[in-house]
Parts: sequence; structure tokens; C-alpha cells
Amino acid sequence: MLKLVLKPGDGLERSLSAGARQLERLIEDGIREGYVRLRVYPRADLLIASAAFLSLLYSFNIRPLFKVSVKPPSAIDVPTMILGYNNPSYKTGDVSSTLVSISLQADNPPPPSATYISGEGSVPAMLGLLLARAGASYARTEWLLLLLSAAYWGEYIEKSGKMHGLDALLYSELSRMNTGLEIVNTLKVYKPTSTPLCQAVARTIDPYYPGLTGDPDACTELLQGSGVGELAGRIAARLSPEELEKTALVILSHLKDEVGQSIDVSEYVAGLVVSRTLGFDPRLRANSILYAADSIGDPSLAVSIASQQDTVAEKLEEHHMDSAQAFAAIVGEARLVKTKVQPWIRGYKVMDEVRVSPLFLWRALKLSGRINDSHLLFDYEGKLCASSLQVEEALGYGEARKLVEVKAAVEEGLRLCVRENASRG
Repeated sequence: MLKLVLKPGDGLERSLSAGARQLERLIEDGIREGYVRLRVYPRADLLIASAAFLSLLYSFNIRPLFKVSVKPPSAIDVPTMILGYNNPSYKTGDVSSTLVSISLQADNPPPPSATYISGEGSVPAMLGLLLARAGASYARTEWLLLLLSAAYWGEYIEKSGKMHGLDALLYSELSRMNTGLEIVNTLKVYKPTSTPLCQAVARTIDPYYPGLTGDPDACTELLQGSGVGELAGRIAARLSPEELEKTALVILSHLKDEVGQSIDVSEYVAGLVVSRTLGFDPRLRANSILYAADSIGDPSLAVSIASQQDTVAEKLEEHHMDSAQAFAAIVGEARLVKTKVQPWIRGYKVMDEVRVSPLFLWRALKLSGRINDSHLLFDYEGKLCASSLQVEEALGYGEARKLVEVKAAVEEGLRLCVRENASRG
């Protein structure tokens, strides 16, 4: 049994070494038995992180037993990794094989054969630092970059781009690996180091730019009408601080007029991690994976990414950006019908037949001023179903599990479907 708390400071190296040894032990057991179970709590950052760990398993020819669920395994009878289950509470009789748990909190003592790891950072950052410490076979650059991408959906990277705790250390670790990572102050657009500004704005789904996402001509006309039209075709990340300020003022003023309320600057301007040498945009990689998985409500996409990471992920990125025009049309035309599932569960039915990511639609509707932070979106294909990922982002960590535990909803992939007798309309 071992309980480790990872946090920046003098004891971190020792804790990382101890955690890496347990990770290696899990892999050794997986090689011997032929498989490792990976159970993941349904949050955005954890779903992306699961693809990195699945890639690790495949590299050792270990078959993964993969599932995303609000509930961790009740018994540990095969080598198991669980990600994101706060305060695991296994008893000695529950664990007969190797267990490694990584979560934000782990207050309970682990039983024999179990290792509980928590710390001051996102779960992807903790996993990334452990892989880096375990050595070259565990620390391929593409896996660590994927975990950095996942960290953007965690709680230790602010909207402004400022990093905290272990997430900042993961960035530093990757910076030493000839990745060419750097932080650029820019508008939050996809591929800011290689795409002309207005094209980048038009192809960016998150953050959603009301009136501009999906329409490059609208951005160009806006800048030209404000006397800065020459900046429309410039690469976003190459704007000088003065040019960035001028551009941001014009665009943010437009957004304020579009939504009729004040705009949070940090939603649209930030210090973003990018790699010019690799052409890598962590936010785009993360968003592309989440958009695809959430749109179909199926977490198994992580398996496809793990087995063919570069090929699948790059195709997802292009598809994601190419979807901007259609996505903007859905946001603009979405018919929202208020619904109350329980006195404490309120939201909107989305009256649209086009399948789209509820998580990203919710983000766009918020930035458009049409809904608030805590509202849920429900698909109504014969029954009300919400996205687990959107529930977690809207209501907070662990809320999806609560809905299932109180029998207000049942899990179906990445969806939480309301029981028939719970609907109030």
C-alpha cells in the first residue's frame, strides 16, 4: 500500500520516483497477464488523458479493458488504473490485484496492493510527470503533449493561460524535450502560429466568436471597417503587442454588441502554449477529440486515437475546424425549450436534429449570452439525455456521479439519460 501526494517542492522528486515505480509495476503485471483495466471518470480532461495511457498500454502489447463511467470498479481483481475518482475507498477484501489511482483528492488509506496518488495539479499533469520519471519507454513526446492538451480542460490552467502547480511543471518538462514549446500572447484561435488571423477566427469553435465563427469575410470586413484591415491576413501569433491590442479591441467591441453584455477578455485573449516547430496546438488537439467524442456520446474514440494517434488526431483537427460554419449555424438557429427534470435539475431541450457536441454548444450559447453557467442541455431523441462532460463542466466535479447515485439518471456511454418518471417537462 502506498499513498503519495505530489506537489511542487523539495519532496516532489522522491514522490515522483515512488509513483513511477508503482506505474512500472502495474505495466509489468499487465505484460504478465496480458491486459490492464483502465477506468476513467467522465470529465473532459480525463477522457483525453485516457488516450495517452491507452497508447502506453498498446506500446507494451497490453490489451486494455477500457471504460468511462461515473463509478469505479467495485473490486480490483485484475491489474487496474483508475483516473479521476476522488477519495477512493477500497477495503482490503476489495483488492486482490495491482491498483493505481490518480485523482485530485485521496483522503482514505489505500489497502495492500493499491497506490493512491493525488496532488496539486490536474490528473493529466500528474500522469505526465509520472510517465516522464518512469523513463523513455513511458515518456514518448506525443503522449506527454496529449496530456498537456488534456490539462487545458483541468483546473490548473486559467482562462488567461496562466499555469499553476504540477501543470506548470509538466510544461517545463516538455520544454526541455526539444518540442519547441513556447507561450504566445494572442487571440484564442486555433493554430495561431500558422493561420491568418481572420481565417483562424472563423475556424475556431471554442471560444465561440458570435458573428465571426464560421464566416471569415465577417472578420475581414469588421477589421477593414475599423481601420485595421491590413491585420486580417497576418498570422495571429505574429501580431505585435500594439497590433494585438488594436485587433482585440475591435473584435471584443463587436462581440459585446453581438451579445448585448460585457465580455470577459480572458475568454478571448490569453497566453497560449504552442509549438511552431511541430505545428502543434494543444487546445486544438484537445478540443477536436472532445468535440468528436461528445458529438456521438461514445468514449471509445480514445481507443482509436491511442492506436493511431497522429493520423486520427490530425483528421479530427481538420474535421473540427471544417465544422465551424455548420456549428455557427446550429448555435444561431438552436431552439431552446426550458425544461425542469427535477426541482434541482434545470436546463433546456435542444430542438435541433443535427448531432453536435453538447459541451461545445453549451460553451457557445454561454458566450452568446443565451444561457448561464449552470444550465444543462438535453437531447430529446425519445428521452432526455445530457452529456456527462457538459454536466461536469456546468455543475462541477462529481455531479454526474451524484445524478446516477440518486437515480435521477442512468449512464449510456457519455450520456446521462433521465429516467422516464423523473421528467417534469
